[in-house]
Amino acid sequence: MQLCATGAEAEAAAAARAASLGRAASSAAVQVGQNEDSAHWRGQRKHFFVLSNAGRPVFTAHGSEHALAGFMAIIDAMMSFVKDRGDSLQTIRAGKHLIVFLERGPLYLVAVSSTGEPEAALKLQLDLLHAHLLAILTDNFDRMLARNPRFEPRRLLGGTEDVLRRFLASFDTSPSAMLCAFEPLRLSADARHTVLLALQSAVKRSEAVYGVLLAGERVVGLAQPRAHALHAADLLLLSSFVLGSDSFRAAAESFSPICLPRFNPSAFLHAYVHYLDPSGVCLVLLSPRQDAFHRLSDSAARLQRQLAESGVPQVILLGLLYSHRMFNRACSSLAGNAIRAALAAPGQGRLHIPSMPAAAGGGPLGTTALQHFLYKAPARGQYVMPAFTAPLTVPELQQEVMPAYARVHAAMFSEAGHARQRVHFTRDDSRAVLAYIGAEYEAYAQFDALLDRSAAVATCQRLCAWIKGQHAELFVPPSF
Repeated sequence: MQLCATGAEAEAAAAARAASLGRAASSAAVQVGQNEDSAHWRGQRKHFFVLSNAGRPVFTAHGSEHALAGFMAIIDAMMSFVKDRGDSLQTIRAGKHLIVFLERGPLYLVAVSSTGEPEAALKLQLDLLHAHLLAILTDNFDRMLARNPRFEPRRLLGGTEDVLRRFLASFDTSPSAMLCAFEPLRLSADARHTVLLALQSAVKRSEAVYGVLLAGERVVGLAQPRAHALHAADLLLLSSFVLGSDSFRAAAESFSPICLPRFNPSAFLHAYVHYLDPSGVCLVLLSPRQDAFHRLSDSAARLQRQLAESGVPQVILLGLLYSHRMFNRACSSLAGNAIRAALAAPGQGRLHIPSMPAAAGGGPLGTTALQHFLYKAPARGQYVMPAFTAPLTVPELQQEVMPAYARVHAAMFSEAGHARQRVHFTRDDSRAVLAYIGAEYEAYAQFDALLDRSAAVATCQRLCAWIKGQHAELFVPPSF
């Protein structure tokens, strides 16, 4: 006869386990606390942890998985304690810190944040972290851990931890995760058309599935079949995978497997990666065939010649280097190898509020209440935002912008992604923030704290009307 513990006995057993693991973790934490990096570790505004449901560390955004094994044991004990009672641990509020838990198969993912981001934003970031693990390992990783909980999962990451850390760090400055959208590079319509034709030709000639041209973290062009468009989340993972690895940049050409979970979580595509310029303009061709390298390489060489003959590298440089007002005046005689300087230039070619027309909410500091904005075209899975300008030139102020947007975004949308309302306005002593949903766009804007709701809505409507007139330059059009 099999004996089953009563609810009280199970609770006592789980509590005893938690206490035992907690004592072991405290001892480990003391050792970590003696490490010279502990003050730096404790001072981080956000942490991410991944461990198996057997308590084995997989990844940490800061510090060493080995040194933090005791800390992760506490996480395992907490989640197991609640799970043993037939429930799941979702969030814990501890002072200014919000702790969010997510269970995906045999993995526990945890975010600890003092940034002010809401639960919904942190859960989305944990989901993307899990997707990034799948991009490296496919969901066979989950199945392997489920079959053998004692398996050591860290060795499968194979030195890709830095790629994951760079990806997580991007959440602090980019709204891509929150919006589930990518940022295109601003480019003249003629240059964009040339890029798309060259990409489409390269994809068809090499029998690839997708072709992407990147300038830094922004998309210059995307060749994809309309019936099987590349999901924005997969494109974010692809961009992180390619740009986050120094080995791709160091090699003339690279060929590497990658899993795109929205495309197929159980299989790899094969990514051909070629930097067209030392500055960071990068071509990626994705093929289902592992023997496609030479065919992809030939297509890439032909594409590079086409773009060079058309002067596109110089136009990309101008798109990176110049503000909106200067863009249309700039000459196209700059050398393509100067793109590196353009990537480091302030604003990097994004819209520039002081140079925008007053009717769209633009103008120098003191003449407009608009400080920053996001504009998303949901049908295209893309967004644009301006460069940070005064008064948001101080890093401490910039790092508050994305959490403020995340809070109004969470207020606007349910967990299922359905809009609860069309307008949400909030104001405190530092800023006023507006979220606004139009027929074909979503807009988020930060204003001076003195601006009222009606004036914010009116400014946002004029801004969005102006951006709609710039779509041809601002957004990547649908492909073949």
